[in-house]
Amino acid sequence: MDRREFVRLSASAGAALSLPGLTGCDGSGASPRAPLPLDAISGRAVERWSGTLSGTVIRPGDDAYEASRRVWNGRIDVRPGMIVRCADVQDVQRCVDFVGSHDLILAVRGGGHSAAGHGTCEGGLVIDLSRMKGIAVDPESRVAYAQPGVRGLELDTATQGHGLSTVMPECPGVGVGGYTLGGGQGMLSPKHGLGCDNLLSAEVVLADGTLGVAGAEGDADLLWALRGGGGNFGIVTAFEYRVHEVGDVWGGDLVFDLAEAGDVLRAYRDFLEAAPRELMTSPRFLSTPDGVLFSVHVCWPEGESDAESVLDGLRALGAPAADTIGRTSYLRFQASAANPPAGLPVFGRAGFFPELQDAMIDALVERVSSAPLGAYVSLYHLHGAISEVSRNEAAFPLRDEGVDFFVSNSWQDPSREEAVLTWVSGLWEAVRGYTEGAYVNGLADEGAERVREAYGSQFERLSRLKSRYDPRNLFRSNQNIPPA
Repeated sequence: MDRREFVRLSASAGAALSLPGLTGCDGSGASPRAPLPLDAISGRAVERWSGTLSGTVIRPGDDAYEASRRVWNGRIDVRPGMIVRCADVQDVQRCVDFVGSHDLILAVRGGGHSAAGHGTCEGGLVIDLSRMKGIAVDPESRVAYAQPGVRGLELDTATQGHGLSTVMPECPGVGVGGYTLGGGQGMLSPKHGLGCDNLLSAEVVLADGTLGVAGAEGDADLLWALRGGGGNFGIVTAFEYRVHEVGDVWGGDLVFDLAEAGDVLRAYRDFLEAAPRELMTSPRFLSTPDGVLFSVHVCWPEGESDAESVLDGLRALGAPAADTIGRTSYLRFQASAANPPAGLPVFGRAGFFPELQDAMIDALVERVSSAPLGAYVSLYHLHGAISEVSRNEAAFPLRDEGVDFFVSNSWQDPSREEAVLTWVSGLWEAVRGYTEGAYVNGLADEGAERVREAYGSQFERLSRLKSRYDPRNLFRSNQNIPPA
């Protein structure tokens, strides 16, 4: 099945729908202005338009509204004016056209895992893509197709049925859309690159309501922007991925005593200097009722003959109190990862360390030792195939070898919120000076300058392309890149 056939079957020929362009979206007219809530326009107009949709329309007061307005981060508590669960590409196009014609507040939701809550909005229209779950795998051409409602584990399950996989998220419930468009680091990234590096083409509903094709045979500039530029340039309704032969992996955790953490991280830093290209490692701290657990998470997707020497080098980082690394299928390894609990409030920060400096390690270990319950800190070694991709090939900016850092904390008792926010902020301030940029998918709602910092040298080109594809900044509920 080729791309055209996939789109014809799963998108109900959405490309054939002809919709009027939006005023000013050709870059020649209207200046951007603040969008409006849905209740600012005629109820009759809303009813006429919503009657043209094939999907489910959910309004305040409907039985499904309270559950439907919630997103993964329970700290986000807003009330959209309407949620549309799109059935097909035509629904997406009609929503975009209606929002643009009336200057409405818009949010786009795939998996709903945005830590910043970008999958919802106050008073506006939420385009919910969760029903669009088409998947097709072509094992001969090593290509897989997925619609934006697909979750990472769902695509892994389909591709692993053929002994194949692309690079999907470690957390099984994360949607493929936001994950891929923000970059997409996964356990296979050192060997096969980021999720966005494996994106071959995409069908995109643009800000004027038309359906475009990003790819080598379509719009190459748009594909470059989608490979890391987030949801700034349109709504992707079909992804075409390169897939690879993936069999068993050696995966699991080495658990060390917390008192060893500083020494282990220094030894880990030395180990990285000669780490095999294909190896993914991730030191982690998790605060549990029994104390802070310190481990190094491992995925080695190569041959059995090399596994023992590689793993022995990791085991030599210290004296592991537990060793759960074993051989397993890649699908089972992916499925065993814990999903972040949905509905709990979460607060986090993210950055990128070009190197693990002694002072940073000391600051990290000192503060983690007093972490409140539910705190989570992860470090991901970004190298190998990730660093072999030129910045001219994709918008994703973190191509130099280094370590991605993420800290978060969730809580159930509302009285703990202030203490949690204080601890996370304190840890972040202690290590922020050692960071350069950030993985955009790890950012919270931290403001325009933080987005610019995350994209670094890629930001200016992204901003110029934003002017071409979305000059009125219709797609702004994201880590936003404003038009130049």
